[in-house]
Amino acid sequence: MAGNGNAIALWEAVCPLLNADRLLIWLPINSDPRDWLNPLMSWPYLRQVYIRRAIPGYYGRVLMDGEIIHALGTWPSYRAGRKVIPGGMSITYVEGDRVEGHPGPRSEIAASWLTHWWTDEGHTVLDPFMGSGTTAVAAQQNNCKFIGIEIEPKYFDIACERIENAQRQLRIFA
Repeated sequence: MAGNGNAIALWEAVCPLLNADRLLIWLPINSDPRDWLNPLMSWPYLRQVYIRRAIPGYYGRVLMDGEIIHALGTWPSYRAGRKVIPGGMSITYVEGDRVEGHPGPRSEIAASWLTHWWTDEGHTVLDPFMGSGTTAVAAQQNNCKFIGIEIEPKYFDIACERIENAQRQLRIFA
């Protein structure tokens, strides 16, 4: 099976294997969250986090103005500069922030923001639908380990290249 034609079935197969402190389920505003949250009914639900797009786009007749992240599990630990966890952010996408050519591009700025607020340094971030590697780059930027799974070889190759470039940049600035 190639692509995301049966992503829900893959997700349902992955969920029983999860052993984590918290999960963030990042969905477009037009996704039915029940498909993704039903296999996780035993997890404590923490909150929704909203990423508002300053410049909305169209999906057919619907104006797409954001994305919703569902947070489950345990709250991240307190640390200086992260006392009160915000409920969302507004973002204006800038050129080069998202990888074109992928059906579900994520903003690197938003992924880094989410990783900052919802992970603890040194934790491992798992992305079972890695795509072009945006979450991996954000995890590296926030001193987290990363495990990514991608079924589509062309996206996996893009992700590997982005991760390698991000590692080179981190070494330059270290």
